[in-house]
Amino acid sequence: MTKRRPRQVDVARHAGVSPAIVSLVLNGKTSDKIRISEQTVARVRDAMRELGYMPNPVARSLATGQNRILGVFTYEPVFPLHTENFYFPFLVGIEDEVEAQDYDLLLFTRSRRDQGRRSVYRDGVNQLLMADGAILFGRDVARDEVERLRTEGYPFVSIGRVEAEGPVPYVAADYAGATFEVLEHLVRHGHRAIAYLGAPDRATSYRDRERGYRMGHEELGLELDEARVRYHDPETFAADHLDALLVAGATAIVCESHRLAVALLRLARERGLRVPRDFSFAVLGDHHGAIDALANATTFRIPLYEMGVRAVRMLTAQLDGAAPARPVTLPCDFVPGHTVAEPPG
Repeated sequence: MTKRRPRQVDVARHAGVSPAIVSLVLNGKTSDKIRISEQTVARVRDAMRELGYMPNPVARSLATGQNRILGVFTYEPVFPLHTENFYFPFLVGIEDEVEAQDYDLLLFTRSRRDQGRRSVYRDGVNQLLMADGAILFGRDVARDEVERLRTEGYPFVSIGRVEAEGPVPYVAADYAGATFEVLEHLVRHGHRAIAYLGAPDRATSYRDRERGYRMGHEELGLELDEARVRYHDPETFAADHLDALLVAGATAIVCESHRLAVALLRLARERGLRVPRDFSFAVLGDHHGAIDALANATTFRIPLYEMGVRAVRMLTAQLDGAAPARPVTLPCDFVPGHTVAEPPG
C-alpha cells in the first residue's frame, strides 16, 4: 500500500496547533494583527520537517495569488547559458538573489521568433504569465512589448535602459558616465583628437556610450570632428577604415565594443603600428571572457552581476506591493590599463 502524503492537518496534529495556524505559517501571513509566537512557528516547522511535509504549490498559489516563481526572458538569439557569454553574469546574479528571496526561477528558452526576433507573446498571449513577474534583457529589448506589458500591469524589470512612452522599471549601467571618464583619462594624457569607432547597430547601450563621448567633447573643451566618428561592422572593418581615422588626425581611438577593439588591434598589428606608441586606445566596456588581446586595455568594468541582483530586488518589491519602481543606473569601474600614453611626436 502506498504511504499517504502528510497533509496540513497532520502537521497541525503533530505540532499541537490548529490547521489555521499551520496555513498562516506556510503563507507567511503573520503580522501585528495575527500574533504567532516564535516558539509556535518553530514547532510547526519542526513538525513539517519530521513528517516530510511539502506544501502543494498549486494550493499555495491559490491561497497567496503567487506561485513564488520569477521568469527570465531574453531577446538574444541564444539563451546565455555559457560562461563566455556577455549576459551570463546577469544570470548568476539573478539566480543568487532569487534563491535568497525564496523564489524559484523559470527560464523562457523557446527559440520560436516573431518576425525574426524572440517575442514575449505567442499567438497574442503573454507567455510570461506562468511566472509572478519576469526579468527581461538583451541588446534590443522590444519597446512595443514593454509598452504592452506595462499597460497590462504585468510585473517586470528590464536589465538595460529602455526608451518608452511611459515609465519603465529597469536596471542599467552608466555607460555615458563611464565613457566620459575614459575621455577625461585621455585628455589628461594630452589627447585632443579622439576618434569614436562604433557599430552600425545603434542599440540603446551603444547610443549611451556615444552620448558620453559627445558630452565629453562639450564639457572638456574638445573640438568634435564628425570625420572621426565612424560606424563599422567588426567583420568588415578594413585597413583603409583605420587609415581614415588616423588621417583625420586622431591620436586616440575609443571602441564601442570588444569585437571592434579586437579588429582594430589586428589591423594595427598588420600595419606595423603599436599601441600606445603610435596611437592610444580604449574599449568602452570589459568582456568577462578570456580575450588576450584586450588583457591590458584601458576600459571600464560593467557591474553585470550586481545588475542581475538589483533587477530581482526591484521585481520582488513590485510583487510585495511597494511603490512603483524607479529606474536604477549603476556606476561602472574605470580601469586605467596600459593602452594610453601621450600622443606621438
